[in-house]
Amino acid sequence: MTQNRNGPPIEVEGRAPHHRDRPSTSKVGSHATAYNRTTELTAPSAETPGTTNSRQVSWWETHQFIEALITQANTGPLPPAGTPAWSALADGDPRKLLALAVAGEHHVLRVETAQTAMAEASQAVSAAADWTRIGRRNRDHEDIHRQRPWLRRKAPRC
Repeated sequence: MTQNRNGPPIEVEGRAPHHRDRPSTSKVGSHATAYNRTTELTAPSAETPGTTNSRQVSWWETHQFIEALITQANTGPLPPAGTPAWSALADGDPRKLLALAVAGEHHVLRVETAQTAMAEASQAVSAAADWTRIGRRNRDHEDIHRQRPWLRRKAPRC
């Protein structure tokens, strides 16, 4: 339920004003369920000790919620947030807050896009080489030099 300053609370059928307690239903690409698309792109959330909160965002869920909210509010056209027309609205005008919510939707889209790109880059790096073999080779190399320190090359000092 969302408070409307000029009338009764606005209820969006079957939806909470936030979705932190629900997993995202967005699917991006064919590997959508094969990896967790999270990153440190969002501000730290207040976590309950012993739990892990996901930082994955879903633009589609946000868009659906904002659209339902705007439809139910039935306020007419919204001026873009930050424009002179928006600034001229009274602070109690619900269109002012709704315009901010619409502008915030753009931020959610940017974060989701960045999270998707980071996940895809991570998958590309993971698939680029046999990292297990490389790690084993590096460990074996270090073990040899630990057992035989005289074999370690020394670069000439300039």
